Amino acid sequence: MHSHGSSTLPRCGVAALPAALSPITVRPCWTADQQTQHLSCASALARGCSRTSVVAGLSVLAIGWCQSMSSRSKHKGLSASRGQPVEHAKSVEATIETLQSWMEEAQLVMAVTNKGLEAPVARELAFFHETESAAWCGWAMIWHQQLSTHMGKAVFGNRLYFPWRGEGRCPVVHGASRLLAVFAVLLGKDLQKVRDAKDPNASFASYVAHAARQNLRQSLPAYMVLCAEKEDDPGANPPGRTISFTADCRVGQGGAERLALGDRADWVRLKQGLRQGIQDAAGWVLQPRAANAEVSVWAFFAPDHVALGVEVKEVETHQAPAILWSRLPRPGMQTQIAGAMAALAAECVATMDGPSIVVDPTCGMGTLLLAAARVWPQVSGRPLRLVGREMNPSQLQKCYSNFSSCHLDMSDVQLKDGRDPKSFTELPDASVDALLCDLPSGAAHKASSDLEHLGGLRSYSSFLRLAERIVRPGGRCVLLSERKEMLTRRISSSSWQTVASWVIGRGEGNTLEFLLIALERVTESDGPHVQDITPLYIRDN
Repeated sequence: MHSHGSSTLPRCGVAALPAALSPITVRPCWTADQQTQHLSCASALARGCSRTSVVAGLSVLAIGWCQSMSSRSKHKGLSASRGQPVEHAKSVEATIETLQSWMEEAQLVMAVTNKGLEAPVARELAFFHETESAAWCGWAMIWHQQLSTHMGKAVFGNRLYFPWRGEGRCPVVHGASRLLAVFAVLLGKDLQKVRDAKDPNASFASYVAHAARQNLRQSLPAYMVLCAEKEDDPGANPPGRTISFTADCRVGQGGAERLALGDRADWVRLKQGLRQGIQDAAGWVLQPRAANAEVSVWAFFAPDHVALGVEVKEVETHQAPAILWSRLPRPGMQTQIAGAMAALAAECVATMDGPSIVVDPTCGMGTLLLAAARVWPQVSGRPLRLVGREMNPSQLQKCYSNFSSCHLDMSDVQLKDGRDPKSFTELPDASVDALLCDLPSGAAHKASSDLEHLGGLRSYSSFLRLAERIVRPGGRCVLLSERKEMLTRRISSSSWQTVASWVIGRGEGNTLEFLLIALERVTESDGPHVQDITPLYIRDN
């Protein structure tokens, strides 16, 4: 949050019934000294991502299912859990109290991502921002104490929330498709009052307007607040004009808006109410085209709460990456999945001589390699060498276009068959830090094709043999495949230690289930390490 002084701001309440709101004191996260260093709007935007972060206090609640494999990882003491006994559920009142406490002391951030990626994102926050890790499994909690630094995370209504108190409106979260600076959460008794209103849709619109008047300004980028004409303007409009915005609604599951607000909730009217409430409170102008809007406002509906937030652009985050996804002509695979895979791989980075090498044997448009180029500078000062192979000339040209837009060396990205061992003869044994691969799942890679008499060129075995040869001990192999059983059968227990494994959603509506697995290279003298992961992908996500 970026406020100029302490104020009493109700964050979770019904606008039509202000007497029912519980006041919450918001502590400013931008000091006067910090603000004076931003000499102009442009410098504020350019410099707002380069300072040391301060993480918020820890408290955790969530609804969801988070499972991962045990890990012997020595990097920052990270560990994961798999089906451990859990405590009994906490009450909704405790949930409300925790969210409110987070919003008192910090900016509450929502990380939107694919189904099943909530746990990898929580792990990423733990590794890159030195937080504690915690997960709720259906109103029950598992604690994994990591470090003395404290920061909370919650998977609540299938969305991951965490408090952030530092430069930028939030940290970079590579495994998230969208980040929102949350300015209000409607839940508990206040949600029930909107639900019971004579017209829930109109009551929701009133709530949006009230919440925006009270809290929207604090969730806006610092440069907008600094350039505002009036200090008391909720929308922080600059002199002589009004800010353009777009607003939309999303659901965590089908029909979530009716589960939250009752059967009288109307999707079209709720969208209209969101937009009208922001216009009334902030005085902004609705922009029909999202690409032309200065600010994007979102309402996320879950069965038991509604969160309102302002989208955070990467340039506004703490330690914004040099490579921005928005600059790519063709991103290829979903960037949040690529980011999560690269973050898992980056945990292995060690202090060694020479460049760090990352390989993708089926690089396509290069999204995984670009994700590694975004993540690696956060963990290593060594030069990064990106090695990719692609069989499709059209895909390779798109990859070159993406690399060129990011000013990256593409000399090691070549038109070759990544399944052929001869394609990587220039890489010495045990020389690679990480191999990332979105494994093909077409007919040529079905289980019946995984036969030795075919030479392994149409099988997953060829990719894993390559990884066993080139990945150094302690290095990572991070794989994604829709053919879950086929992949797990090909992993050698003498070569790999399972670090973590999740089933994630992919495609439109997250309807396709893919196995995301991170492996760590071991030597045969270490003994067998790969564990049975079958329960992870037969369960219902």
